[in-house]
Amino acid sequence: MKIYRVLKTMSAHGYGQLVTILSTMFIPSVAVAKWGAEGYGYWVTLSALAQFFLMADFGAATALSNQLCLKTARTAEEAWILVRNVLRDFILKALSTVVIIVAISLFVWSYYAHERAPEQAMQLAVVFVSLAISAALQPLIGIYCAVWRFIGKNAAGIFVSNTVRSIELMGIVGCALMGRGILTAAVTALALRFIAASVAIIHTPRLLLRGSVARKTGRSKKRNKNANVELVSVKQAGHGFMLISLSQQLALHAPVLLISAILGPTSAAVFAACRTISRLPVQPLTVVLASLNPEFTDLVASRQLAQLAKIVRRVLVAAIAVSLMVGVAAVFYANVLERVWLAGKLNLDLSVLIALCIAASFYIGGQVLNQTLTAANRTRNQSRQFIVVTTLMIVLMLPLLIFTNQMLWVAVLLLISESLMAVLLIRRYSIFLSSQYIT
Repeated sequence: MKIYRVLKTMSAHGYGQLVTILSTMFIPSVAVAKWGAEGYGYWVTLSALAQFFLMADFGAATALSNQLCLKTARTAEEAWILVRNVLRDFILKALSTVVIIVAISLFVWSYYAHERAPEQAMQLAVVFVSLAISAALQPLIGIYCAVWRFIGKNAAGIFVSNTVRSIELMGIVGCALMGRGILTAAVTALALRFIAASVAIIHTPRLLLRGSVARKTGRSKKRNKNANVELVSVKQAGHGFMLISLSQQLALHAPVLLISAILGPTSAAVFAACRTISRLPVQPLTVVLASLNPEFTDLVASRQLAQLAKIVRRVLVAAIAVSLMVGVAAVFYANVLERVWLAGKLNLDLSVLIALCIAASFYIGGQVLNQTLTAANRTRNQSRQFIVVTTLMIVLMLPLLIFTNQMLWVAVLLLISESLMAVLLIRRYSIFLSSQYIT
């Protein structure tokens, strides 16, 4: 494992975390000041709805990044044929994506037309369309980053992706500071994303190939056949990534929505605060795992499973230990958090906090194993299990909240679901290590 490459990739991901922190700090404060609470509320709602279109490629960009590196002797020509096939598949899917976006925009217009003027409702529908199309273009940048990773410059690809995010952030904040509304901000974000995606598509073949070589890649029927076979593998692995992402989003947002609907917004705020504290180690761990992903893929490709297991074991122990220490500190200093962080306006529920901290430790341990399987494109089986477990959790939450009126049961269900998913991941990881072939 190349430590210097891990550190370079980690610094690039750290830049991404900085962009995330800045967006969390600046967009709410500026938006509320310039657009008002209601305007910002519309922005948050429509943005959340549009985020589902980030997976418009059904996870193919993420799977492609791993697939390109799993074959150690792959040539640039072979890589371009596979990338080209993925791009073509994305363009075909884009047609149906646009239809879905338009259909949802009509629903958004009809929904807001009952409480707003028709012109304002139409503006909100256009805001959604702009944000949704912008999200749907993100996989093109993901494919571009996959090519950077293939040529051995993973940190450069991550830097480019995060720079696009930072420019979009400045565009949105700039629109708000200039007194423009959410429609202008959404259209600006779409324009910036469209420019970035266009540049990525144009530069991708030039990044992989040189001059006349690009015109010769289509001549080999055998290479095209192999690339078509690999495209199937990429699509299957991509479906797994998509389902895992969907299950994580449901597990993250559904409890808060249910608590808010049944127990009220104050209880939802308390639960959200407890969950935020319990998940403090998650962001740093995400950076570390994303930085290790290329190294994991290289170890899998070279079949150094013993070395892989050794590294995973150390990361697993360290991650769980940090999570538990953060949880213990949070419980002991809950009164300080209430006074300093929450300004004395919310009281943390210690029983909920304890359950969520333990659940976070299971989640973090599971993420280490999940990232290892992701590096080998082994996600299809556990993705189905994740969806089943998450769905059962949400179904059980509703009656428990209605009959008990206690959010502790939500925390307990989260603990059970996270521990169950961790057990399933341990099983899949053990099967993967014992296997002799990469499928």
